[in-house]
Amino acid sequence: MDNATGATTQEIDAQNNAAQQLEGQNQSNDSQNTPPAEPDGKTGENSYNDLPEWAKRRMGELAAEKNAARERLAALEAAQSQVQQQQVQQSQAPAQNQGNVEELAMVYAQQIAEQRVQQQTFINAMNDIEQKAKAEFGQEYDRSISNLNLAGVGGNDFLQAIASVPNPEAVITFLGKSENVGDAIRIANLSPLQMGIELTKLSSKAVKSFSKQVSRTPPPMSEVGGGSSGTGGTVEPDPSDHQAWIAWRNKNKRR
Repeated sequence: MDNATGATTQEIDAQNNAAQQLEGQNQSNDSQNTPPAEPDGKTGENSYNDLPEWAKRRMGELAAEKNAARERLAALEAAQSQVQQQQVQQSQAPAQNQGNVEELAMVYAQQIAEQRVQQQTFINAMNDIEQKAKAEFGQEYDRSISNLNLAGVGGNDFLQAIASVPNPEAVITFLGKSENVGDAIRIANLSPLQMGIELTKLSSKAVKSFSKQVSRTPPPMSEVGGGSSGTGGTVEPDPSDHQAWIAWRNKNKRR
């Protein structure tokens, strides 16, 4: 009886162990076949909040850089679109505008050419005046030019006016004399129109001044004859010519 009871107990325990092993295998299979549970919304928020501060800052920096890159790209696309629109507008401009530009360029080029011609004409005129003045007045002209330069006379307007008046070589030499430099300074400070008028008036005066200077040269003395009538009709020379005047005085004194 006791032996039968023990055997029965062992069989029950063996059956229980077999059932437990079978149940464990089933649970293991179920766990492998069952998909993982999806996390709820609270789990994501908790995972960001659980990040360290440096990670949160880095994520913010990355987001800011991404937004800045998007803004730069948008600005670049807008600029490129504007350039393309300008190119289209220029290509569609009427041909008349291009004709106007070419016409203005031709007018401007013609004006430059005329200015160069006028400048070269003025230079040639001044060179001609200098050559004539040197040939006619020599060192006196050089002294006049030096005096005018020291007085600050000789601007473009003054030279243009000199080149346009009659006998310019005589005028500039006359104004450069020490006694006339004051008039030269006064005339150089006038307007171009008044300057031309004053220099034109001065032209005849300058020519007369140099004509008198040439006429003062005494004529050669005639040979004194031996008779009493040889000295008759002799004209008194200019007192500024001391040698001629003294000879004339001595000649007439003997009479």
